[in-house]
Amino acid sequence: MKFIFLLISLFFINISILRSQIRYEDGPPARFFAEGDFKTGQYSEKFNSASLTSAYSGVINPYGGNISFKGNQAMAFNAEGGYYFNHNRNIGIGAGIFYSSQKGTASADSFHVEYMNFDYKGHVFRQLLSSEGGVNESVKSSNISIPLFLRYKKGIMTDMFISIDGGILFNMMMQNKYNGSAAFDYEAIYKIEGSGTNLTYLYDNSPYPGETDWLVTKAQFLKNNPNGDFQAYFNSLQKTGFNVGLGDTSGKSGKIKFTHKSIGFTLQAALNYKLRDNIYGKAGFYLQEQAFSNPSSGSPAPITGQPGDYNSLLNYPKTIEIWNYGFLFGINFYFY
Repeated sequence: MKFIFLLISLFFINISILRSQIRYEDGPPARFFAEGDFKTGQYSEKFNSASLTSAYSGVINPYGGNISFKGNQAMAFNAEGGYYFNHNRNIGIGAGIFYSSQKGTASADSFHVEYMNFDYKGHVFRQLLSSEGGVNESVKSSNISIPLFLRYKKGIMTDMFISIDGGILFNMMMQNKYNGSAAFDYEAIYKIEGSGTNLTYLYDNSPYPGETDWLVTKAQFLKNNPNGDFQAYFNSLQKTGFNVGLGDTSGKSGKIKFTHKSIGFTLQAALNYKLRDNIYGKAGFYLQEQAFSNPSSGSPAPITGQPGDYNSLLNYPKTIEIWNYGFLFGINFYFY
């Protein structure tokens, strides 16, 4: 019993000695700091966008075509410097440059649209455009911003303190590289009146084709030729000049740059620990919001008009709002 009492007494004596040796300082007394951070985590994007089918004229029987985005991975680097301006040197301001990169997928669900078009002879007809599997684009985005922030630091024990940053981001530029995956079917319906050389071509805007309309569709071909080669039939018409084709997958990669400037915000908290005189490592968490405007979104072109054409999903959003969150690791230098 006495032995146990002695151990407990020694334990509390040691704790008291340790607590008396701990000094709660707000970090090094230097006024200036420079730092570099690496950030990694997740992100999400919110699109303010019109449907893909809204870009066509004389639309009939549209469905689908709504754009969504799923974020995957985000990483960022920043270099910053600042100055502690108060007497205790624990409240300061800073600025720098911030570069971030994100990977994700933009997609539009299965869509179909019928609209007014003109063929190679100038005859009006009803174009049927479908993508049953939808449209998907793998997207890699990179953007540059200038942070302006206020910092507070508070010591928690010898050679260790917490720093909290909050401020704004001046978003300068965003560039997107995309690689699309989709298969488009181009079919046609002709409404023709007259006979011989006295023919008149009309745009049939009825939800259902007329009984005398010429249907250049896969379903109609198989109805009349159950064992026929519909691919060869469409290929022959396409070579003649008709705007038809099945399963076209060409022309779906490129770059899009958003240059309209905007303002976001940044917030982060980190634990700083001394590595050597005036050099501290840091680890913590971050949250950032950025928004970019698309200068070309006022009147986006149709996603495709003929086999081989492709207009990226990223041309449709009027604005893109990005939320980044995750972990940060860095190093600080204090001087003067």
